[in-house]
Amino acid sequence: MGNLVKLTEYTAVDTITQMSTRSSVLGGISLGSFSIAIDSGNPLEVGHGFRKNLESYFGLPVKYLFLTHAHSDHR
Repeated sequence: MGNLVKLTEYTAVDTITQMSTRSSVLGGISLGSFSIAIDSGNPLEVGHGFRKNLESYFGLPVKYLFLTHAHSDHR
């Protein structure tokens, strides 16, 4: 689905978008009734597309976003 690649039954990663946009990790975890996005990419359009792909891939809404790191020099 999209650029997502299955890592395990409950995890997936999007390395294609990550490399092409120089974004941080774009991953997801399925927890049964909802999913968690790991990072969101940059720019905003990447994050929107990643969320849609993740929700479609797992068939679950993204309820939480884990950010792995911050950048004090920009938002």
